[in-house]
Amino acid sequence: MDRIKNRQSNIELLRIITMIMIVAHHFALHVSVPSAESFGIGRIWMDLLLMGGKIGVDVFILIMGYFSVTSQEYPSGKAIRIWLQLITYSLAALLISKIFFPWFINTKQVLRFVFPIVREEGHWWFASTYFVLLLFSPFMNRLLVSLPKRAYKTMLILLGIIWVIIPTFTAQQFQRSGLLWFMAVYAFGGYIRLHAKKTRITGPVYILLSVVVTILNLGFASLCEALGRTSEFWADKVDYLYSEEKLPIVLISVFLFLGFLKTDLGKNRVINLIAAASFGVYLVHNNDLAKKVLWEAVSLRMTEVNGLMLIPVSIGIIAAVYIASTAVELFRIYVIEKRYENGIAKLGIKINKSLDNGAQND
Repeated sequence: MDRIKNRQSNIELLRIITMIMIVAHHFALHVSVPSAESFGIGRIWMDLLLMGGKIGVDVFILIMGYFSVTSQEYPSGKAIRIWLQLITYSLAALLISKIFFPWFINTKQVLRFVFPIVREEGHWWFASTYFVLLLFSPFMNRLLVSLPKRAYKTMLILLGIIWVIIPTFTAQQFQRSGLLWFMAVYAFGGYIRLHAKKTRITGPVYILLSVVVTILNLGFASLCEALGRTSEFWADKVDYLYSEEKLPIVLISVFLFLGFLKTDLGKNRVINLIAAASFGVYLVHNNDLAKKVLWEAVSLRMTEVNGLMLIPVSIGIIAAVYIASTAVELFRIYVIEKRYENGIAKLGIKINKSLDNGAQND
């Protein structure tokens, strides 16, 4: 158990890094940078930022699968906590919109805020999918833990062929959905926890491998950018390998996860504190209001940023958004959530007891 706790301390730093990558991805996705529209260092830099978000998605689910697969208890308390976290930020965004940005509010938008998960067009696709995966995780855990190693490996190979190899080389999704993909990545994280053999490959080597694959993937995108100036075929392929199910992104995510898993960074309370706010950072900076107000305001400031200046300016903006979002989430945790934390824990225990009694009666 101590070994897992030590590994968890390393992973908290990875959680911070990947959330910064996700913020960077949203910067590249939502911010208009005129100087980066043509091929050059600016475009290559924005491509790199864009790639990072998909890596972050896969890494987050790998982490979840690795640390949750052995749990047999239904996550009632955690599910309630996440639901309240989502509704808190969603209603706060609605209130802010009503007071300061009334032009942004209409009936459809109100429904998106009031039902942030239930509505398919809600503003947090990752949070919605993560929440549903959490609800199903205890049942998945029982299945995964009971599978013999060979059967488990065969299942992962089959999933890899269907939802990684086929989409990468044919551009066909082949019956994939966001939830099914999360389940597949969760299962892979669980396999690493349950069956992965020790290797002589060190953590830094795994991290180096992730960097190498990142450079190769970025090189392919840059080649497509260059060829795309005269060919529409290649122009359409620039971000082809940036999706979370494409082979390079999967390899980078796995290498990065294994690298931090095998690197002993010791325990650091500051890292653990900041990492605890990671999910909230996503909710703060990427809701409908932030997409419309925050990133559009940033776009207005980027019109005169040219050349190499794009790199330090974008890093500064990404850091500012991450730090501000972290501060907001820590405030919510220690000022708001702390007031009802004990109640959530007690309610979660009661729900679990009820579920256990129902299972025994059956």
